[in-house]
Amino acid sequence: MDFPIPAGAQSLLLVFECDGSSPFSVELGGSMMLQQSPLYGTCGDTADLLFPVLAATQPKLTVYVDEGVAWTATPLFSTDPFPTETSLASDCSAFAAVYSAYLNADQGYGPYKAFGEDEWARRVGAATDDLAALAASSTSSIAPALVELHESVITTETALGAATPVAHEQIGVIMDACNVNQTPIVTSAEFGG
Repeated sequence: MDFPIPAGAQSLLLVFECDGSSPFSVELGGSMMLQQSPLYGTCGDTADLLFPVLAATQPKLTVYVDEGVAWTATPLFSTDPFPTETSLASDCSAFAAVYSAYLNADQGYGPYKAFGEDEWARRVGAATDDLAALAASSTSSIAPALVELHESVITTETALGAATPVAHEQIGVIMDACNVNQTPIVTSAEFGG
């Protein structure tokens, strides 16, 4: 829907409510183009959704809810800039690189057959070392999830070609925090495309 943005606005607090207990997603403007993230939640409680407003932000609001679910959104624009947490932004970027390294190791060894077992093992070892260093140095809100994810990686038996972490709880915590900070996890694919 059209969503006029007042001149001078730099951030938006959207007070969002929807009936029931189904999931929702809300997006301001073209998130993908701006390298931002929609915000997600579950209906039933009031959610305060904070978005940055940039010069390139399109005056559109997109809401995804189940069919028939009633919802309301009350906009509170501000001239204050969006409060990006810099330590979290740094951790999100570093985690994106680590996660990409695992994905590329598995993809390169498996579907694309670009290298053999030794190179796969070298890449996985390097990614795990980088994850350990990130978990040890993080001071942001995702530090506990990074530590738990590293513990999960080093204590889980890894099948050849299947090293990409699947610890859904920790990865979900990391991705949710990065999305709220508007520094979403963007992976880089070395193969395919």
